[in-house]
This record gives sequence, C-alpha cells and structure tokens, in this order.
Amino acid sequence: MATTFDEVRSPSARRGNRYYLGMALVCSALVLAGFTERYYARLTGVDAATPLVHVHAATFAAWFVLLLAQTSLIAADRRDLHRRLGYAAAALVPLVVVVGLATSIETARAGWNPAGAPDGVVGFLTLGIVDTSLFGAFASAALWLRRRPEQHKRLMVLATVSLLWAAISRLPFAVGIATPGSQPPASAFVACFALLAALALSGPCYDFFSGRRVYRFEIAAGVLIVAGRPLARVLGRSDAWQAFAGWLLR
Repeated sequence: MATTFDEVRSPSARRGNRYYLGMALVCSALVLAGFTERYYARLTGVDAATPLVHVHAATFAAWFVLLLAQTSLIAADRRDLHRRLGYAAAALVPLVVVVGLATSIETARAGWNPAGAPDGVVGFLTLGIVDTSLFGAFASAALWLRRRPEQHKRLMVLATVSLLWAAISRLPFAVGIATPGSQPPASAFVACFALLAALALSGPCYDFFSGRRVYRFEIAAGVLIVAGRPLARVLGRSDAWQAFAGWLLR
C-alpha cells in the first residue's frame, strides 16, 4: 500500500491510517473467532482436512497476517518496509485465488458444505467461486493501482472483506450455519449478513462521516460483496451453472 510523505504526516491521514489498521485487526479477530475452535485448536481432527485444506488455511492466514503487517507499517510511517513487503502481496494474491478455487472444488467433490450454503454442495461451490473471484478482482486492481494510495488501500481492505463469510458463518452466534446437516435459524443468517454488510460498507461510511471523499467504486464494490450471497444462490440454481458445476465435480 504505497502512500506519499505528506499524506502520512498530516493528522487527517494518520487518522485514516488508523481506520485501515483497525479494519485489519477486526478482520484478523473474526478469522480467529470463527476458526479457532473449528480448525486451529484441533488441526489433526478437522473433518475433511486433506493436505489441500491445510494449505488453504495457511495461505489465507498468511493474507490476513500480511494485511495486518502492511497497515501497521503505514501507521508507523515505515513506508520503505511497506513497499518491500508489497512483493509478498503480489506473490500471495494468485496463490490465494488458485488455492481457494482448488479447495472449493475438492471439498465439494467430497460432499462437504462447511459454509452452510442453502443449496448444498453446489451452493457451497458457487459461493466459494464467487468470493474467491471477488478477492482476485479487488486485490489485482489494488496491486495495479499501488501508486494511487487512496484507491489501493481501499481495494486491499475490500479484497480482504470478500473472504470473510467463511469466518463470519462460524462465529458463536451463527452456530448451525457451518454445521453440515443442520437447519440454522433465520436470525443467524440475518446477523451474519448484517455483519458482512457493515464491514463491506464501513469504508465509504467512515469517509463520509470523517469529511473525506467518498469513492463510488468503493460503494459499488461493497454492495457487490454483500450481493454476492444472493447472486451466488441465483447463479447456483441456473441450468447452465448446474451443468458447469457437474463438470467441475466429476
């Protein structure tokens, strides 16, 4: 996340940097809260924990650690280290995409529906593909715009938020959503959906209430992240997608 000297030194920019650091902390905390009991605390006993699942967990955890490190460096005015570490982000983005898609396909073939997708295995696969594709699009755009810090940092946060549904659906209040064979209460879906929407749209809300410029692309991207859930369900029920998913899962 490149930025300029004047932006880092100004009080307004420092407050803005704290927002991005705060978002990195919140995203990391959600991942820990969602996956500690179901994965990190029992690595050897996770259902369907194939080697690819473990690679997936390590790769995605690395992304959240990297975001936290990068936002911390900017908050500390260490732009030199931030830029050097940016090479790791450039290498990690395609890895997250490839591993994410591969894991969605492998676990769907095994009949796994850990995200509690209402349309079963195909629903889980569809949602995984949609979320991973959104991450790839936002993160790639962020890397492309690395010399335009206002766009870059917002896209990095949006890319990270696009990965959070798996963690949110495993939070204690959402118990049942990520449990295969269970019927979670509607209130749990509403709460998860509301939390995702709050995170996805927190950027433009922060900009508006702090008197900063509100970027239309950030609003559109946040809405797209939220809409990804119903869109994935509509897509997953289409005949063309059912045929495509069947081909993927053979």
